Amino acid sequence: MSNNELLKIEPMYLQFPFELKKQMSCSLNSTNKTANNVAFKVKTTNPKNYCVRPNYGLILPKSTCEILVTMQAQKEVLNSDMQSNEKFMIQSVIASPAVTAKEVTRETVLIIHIIDLMDNHTLVLVP
Repeated sequence: MSNNELLKIEPMYLQFPFELKKQMSCSLNSTNKTANNVAFKVKTTNPKNYCVRPNYGLILPKSTCEILVTMQAQKEVLNSDMQSNEKFMIQSVIASPAVTAKEVTRETVLIIHIIDLMDNHTLVLVP
């Protein structure tokens, strides 16, 4: 982990206990390591299979946000190749001190990303 990262993500992997026809969840803690507000957005390679809440937002300085990732109920057993190809990316960027959590939307996070430097974390599924 480099010193210039905005967020500390724990754990750096997602592992879901598997049960057929049942939703499964796991959580990530995203800690703002800076003295600034940090806007974030979570992306996945398979949005139909996973629900992420919150999937964007604002983390205050030195604060932590819990992100819940829910795997939708599966109708059949997934093979390990299929799971290992699915990834999640948490994009983060320093936000203006004037920005409030209510003002952060998917659209404003995209605009902030274009204007400012962005930090990315990629998470993988562990079979």
